[in-house]
Amino acid sequence: MKKIVIILSAILLVVALAVPSFAAGFTPSVEQKGAPTVVSATDANGNAFADGEVIVTPVSAADSADAAIADGLKAAYEQIKAAATLTDIAPSIGDYLKKIGSEASVEDLVVRDLFDVSVTGAAAESGSVTVRFNLGLSQSATLIVLHNYEGSNWEIIPKDRVKQNADGTVDVTFDSFSPVAFVVDKQETADTTTPSTNAPSSPQTSDNGVLRVAGVAALGLGCAAVIGSVVASKKRKG
Repeated sequence: MKKIVIILSAILLVVALAVPSFAAGFTPSVEQKGAPTVVSATDANGNAFADGEVIVTPVSAADSADAAIADGLKAAYEQIKAAATLTDIAPSIGDYLKKIGSEASVEDLVVRDLFDVSVTGAAAESGSVTVRFNLGLSQSATLIVLHNYEGSNWEIIPKDRVKQNADGTVDVTFDSFSPVAFVVDKQETADTTTPSTNAPSSPQTSDNGVLRVAGVAALGLGCAAVIGSVVASKKRKG
């Protein structure tokens, strides 16, 4: 019996080591999600840019984007994925939540979208570009816009450049262009976010981890049941 216990323990150890570690719950499956819907793009005077002058590329489309955009998006995604908490990306994010009067904690936050904003034509000559996104968020919902402006450096775009509208759209004013992440409070948005065909089709990374752990437990119980049956059979034969 002792030998059987040792064998069972060894099997469980091997299986457990084979389970990949999983990231924090704030990293959703943005790699499967389309770009947030762009309603309009205007200059500082409110003049609209022509179609195609402001380009929004989600991380899910990085492989088909220009090399510079693809590299930036993939690097930004890896940084978010590898972070223990969002404070690793933006150390002041907790203070910013208090500044905007949000009751959310850093642990409540989730990355809703990750995409790149690039410009061409007249938009490239403009000092700033305001893009209106249709996010389906309530006007009072917590929204933080993170900008990966260089390498592993991220900044929080100030609240005076992020305007949440009553119709669920959000106006964000950019004066430089590179990867951007929309961060929301998952507690607030669970029931208020407008359903979208761009919604992630797979669970959050942390959910995948839970499923893997459950699988290990089930496998372990299965092994125990099989070995138990063998032992019982031998006793009956003896």
